[in-house]
Amino acid sequence: KLYAEFFDGKPMSHKAHHMLHTTFVSRAEDLGPNGACTPATCPTSVPNLKKAAEAAKAAAEANN
Repeated sequence: KLYAEFFDGKPMSHKAHHMLHTTFVSRAEDLGPNGACTPATCPTSVPNLKKAAEAAKAAAEANN
């Protein structure tokens, strides 16, 4: 029913392909030695989120 109503009536239609298929992006360079995600290399670790917030705040203050 979903394909009939939303994806132009059939699987593998252009719209279904465009909306449902994804691409792979390697994040290997974001990892530490041997592919380990460490607090230093993990972009969502608390220290890195704090650094990003501080950098954004400093950039905003510099633009004022």
